[in-house]
Amino acid sequence: MIVCSTYNHPQSTKMSNLTKAMLKKTFWAEIDSRPDFDDEKDYAREMPNFDDEEMNDKTQKYWANLAIKHGFLKVNHGSTFYWLGCSYRNTGLFFYHKDKGVLSTYDEIDDYGSVPPDFRVGEDGFAPNHWCDVNSDSYVDHNTIIFLSDELVDFIRKNLVKDGDEYTCAVTIYGQTYKAVVKDPANLTPAFGLYNDGEDAADSYSLHAIEMTATPAQRRDAKRWAENAAAKAKQIEI
Repeated sequence: MIVCSTYNHPQSTKMSNLTKAMLKKTFWAEIDSRPDFDDEKDYAREMPNFDDEEMNDKTQKYWANLAIKHGFLKVNHGSTFYWLGCSYRNTGLFFYHKDKGVLSTYDEIDDYGSVPPDFRVGEDGFAPNHWCDVNSDSYVDHNTIIFLSDELVDFIRKNLVKDGDEYTCAVTIYGQTYKAVVKDPANLTPAFGLYNDGEDAADSYSLHAIEMTATPAQRRDAKRWAENAAAKAKQIEI
C-alpha cells in the first residue's frame, strides 16, 4: 500500500548531501587515525569508489557514520540526507538516529521508502509533519508515512467511536489537534499516513491508520479495548 502526499515538492534546500569530497576527507581522516599509520605508505589505492552504483546499503551507511563521526556531515536526530546528492524519489536517502546512527528508509509499506519506525511521532519532539516540510532538514519525498508512539496509539484505540464505515477520534500532538481515522481497530498498529484534506489551515490534516498485520500483543490490546468499551456501554444502558 502506498500513501502519497497530496502535493509534490522539490528536494529540501536545507537537507544535507553527503558529497564525494566529504567521503574522501573521511577516508583520509580514518587513515590518519590508524595506530599503524605509515606516512610512507601509499593508501590512495585503498580508497573505495564512492561513485559505484553497485555499492550496497551497508557500505554506504558505514562511510556515512564515519563522515558524521569526523564532523564532515552535520546532522541532527531525525535528519535526512542523500548519498552523493538528490536521486530519484527516496533513492539514496538516509536518516540519522542519535542512538542507532545512520538508518535506511523503511520499505515495507512504500517501495520508494519512508520514515523508519525507529522514529516515533509524539517522542523527541517529532510532530506528524516533521518529515513533510520541504523547508526542513528532514524532508521525505513521495509519501507521508509516519509511526506514532505507543502512547498515542493507545490513546487513539481507547477513544475511537464508530463513524460510518470507520472509527474516528481527535488526538492532540504538541498542541495541534488531528482527526485519527481507523478502519480496523483490531489491526491497529503505529503506522499512519498524514493526509492533507485540501485546505491550507493547520487543522486540515488528518491521520489515517495504515492497514498492516498487527502483532499478537497489538491484537490483545485491541480486544481488551473492545471488551472495555462494551462493558462501559452496558453500564450506561443499565
